[in-house]
Amino acid sequence: MKFGWSIVLLASIILAVATPLFFGHALVAGDAKWFGAAAVCLLLAAVLFFVQKRFRADDAHVHH
Repeated sequence: MKFGWSIVLLASIILAVATPLFFGHALVAGDAKWFGAAAVCLLLAAVLFFVQKRFRADDAHVHH
């Protein structure tokens, strides 16, 4: 299952990097649809990072 979590992490990083790119493109182009794309990327990245942190079993801390 580590491979699956790696894919989730990769997707969240790609979306997190795409957010400012889309936002900057929206500022330069003056087209509001790019602001929407930036918002969707930000939302999806946040959800994927939350899922990764909350449900990843192999990252659990073991207390002695």
